[in-house]
Amino acid sequence: MVTGSSGYLGSHLARELRDVGAEVLGVDVRDGEFTSETFDLVSPPESPLFERAELVFHVAGLVHRRPKNAAERQRFFDVNVGSTRALLERCNAPMVLVSSSGVYGHGGPHREEDRLRPLGAYGESKAEAERLVLSSARGCVVRPSMFFGEGAPGNLGLLAKLVKLGLFPEVRSGRAKKSMAHVSTIVDGMMLVGTEALKAEPRHRVFNLSDAVPLSMKEVALAIGASRGKRPLMLPLPSAPLELAASALNGVSGGRTRAFLGAFANDATLDTARLIHDLGFRPRLDAKRAITGGAY
Repeated sequence: MVTGSSGYLGSHLARELRDVGAEVLGVDVRDGEFTSETFDLVSPPESPLFERAELVFHVAGLVHRRPKNAAERQRFFDVNVGSTRALLERCNAPMVLVSSSGVYGHGGPHREEDRLRPLGAYGESKAEAERLVLSSARGCVVRPSMFFGEGAPGNLGLLAKLVKLGLFPEVRSGRAKKSMAHVSTIVDGMMLVGTEALKAEPRHRVFNLSDAVPLSMKEVALAIGASRGKRPLMLPLPSAPLELAASALNGVSGGRTRAFLGAFANDATLDTARLIHDLGFRPRLDAKRAITGGAY
């Protein structure tokens, strides 16, 4: 079973699973309720759909969106935690929960045993969903880095648009480092962790998932520029004035400015040694090479 099967990551995972011969039960979450998708089996959620699942990849969730009020903040927990709880209650199969590197906060390289300092309502709700899965004693958690691919949502697409205009906002001289991966790397890692989750006694239950080598924001911008045959104009932006501007703004504008700063100014890196050394994981597509080749 793949929840979030009509979303970006879920649809890539579902296709890959079918390509290796799995029967895929596609399920999505709408307004806190499960709805079935047309994959190999079409069945209403109230039927034995959940009982048939032998392994659950829980990808669905309310993703990065800055809540404007308490009700919107609560919705992260209703969807991300509530759907995880419902799946654990309705399925007996092991689960692979797709969490987020956002549960660590900024900085790094973070290891799986590090203390969690989740960012915002999204990160907090993912951390709570993790606790449910880990306390259930059946399943594993993956914490993917930022990922990219053709049509992928997220900050890399925004940066690509700026580079296309010939600009790169050089906050902290572009030194901020990010762990990132092509979507194929994330899918391959999830499937490998799925085989681990099926074991009676997995060696580990939490795995960071990313390309092994973090990239600086300047490296990313130059790689995007190389894919388009141009070098962007470096536009130095001191972070202190931007922080003051974000503090002076209210509501969405201030939130967007802070999100911008978080994407371009803060390190966010993962230690992937556990996945590489313990499970033998090798990404099929190097992140920097993928960006240079235009796979974003």
